[in-house]
Formats: sequence, structure tokens, C-alpha cells
Amino acid sequence: MDNYFSKVINKLKELNSEEIQSISNLIKNCKGIIYIVGNGGSATTANHFAVDLSKGAGIKAISLCANSGLITAISNDYNFIDSYSEQVKLFINEKDILIVISVSGDSLNIIRAVIEAKRKKAKIIGLLGKDGGTVKHYCDDRIIVECDNYGVVEDCHLIVAHNIAGRLRNEN
Repeated sequence: MDNYFSKVINKLKELNSEEIQSISNLIKNCKGIIYIVGNGGSATTANHFAVDLSKGAGIKAISLCANSGLITAISNDYNFIDSYSEQVKLFINEKDILIVISVSGDSLNIIRAVIEAKRKKAKIIGLLGKDGGTVKHYCDDRIIVECDNYGVVEDCHLIVAHNIAGRLRNEN
């Protein structure tokens, strides 16, 4: 267990405070809505981050992971790979930001969502793991936790999300 905690602490020490501030500024200056997306554990972080931004910092934020009815309808009518890109088509415009939370950065449903967000001229922020995967190439700003351990990356992403929400709470 101590080794796991050490890995998380070491990865947090590698993060750049200026990058976190840059992302905080993008969110603060957003003229539209912040949409957040992820798979698996990252989906729960997306939900959590949306709550912290909305309730905690007073920023309009919605997790695209939270509407199970819409996700399952899209998955049934199209394909699960389109579960987020179809929501991006429905909701996102050029005033909005899509925050993508992904350990691999290579999930097809996430890649399709960022491609659609780019097409709609929305800003894209990535909280990514490993080497950032394909998604990093679409991001206007990103933080990459360079680690192959999913748990370590997910824990760091949640801590970064808490840090951003805290920075925005203090600025309001």
C-alpha cells in the first residue's frame, strides 16, 4: 500500500501548477457550458468534477456520462462508440468547452467525441494518462499523468479536478 501512495505522491509532484492554472483560466473564461466526459472510473470523475464546478464554483458544468437514458438510447440506435459524439452534436457549440478525462486517451467513443467537438469549434481540455494517446492531439490544453497504473492516474485526475474547482471557488 505504501508503494501505491508513493506513486500517487510522486506523480502529483510532477504536475505543473502553471498548466493547472491555464486550464482553470480557460474554464473561468468560458462563455458557454463546460461538458465533461470519460469512461469507467474516469466517468465517475467526470460526474464528480461537474458537481464541484457547478455547485462549488458556480460554473455551468454537465457530465455527458450522467444521462444513462440518453447514453443507452444512442448506444442502442447507433453504437456505443457514438454515445458521446452524438451528445456533442446535440449540445455543444463554439462557446463551450469539452473536458475529456481518460487514462489511455485512445477509447474510440472519446476520440469521436473530441473530433465532433473540434468540428463544432469547441475548446477541448484533456486530463489524460499514459502518453496522452490520440486525444492529446485534439486538446487545446491538457495535463498528462505519465503512468500506466490506472488507479494512480485516476486518483491524480480527481485531485487535479479538486484543485481546479478550489482555484475557481477562491476566484469567484
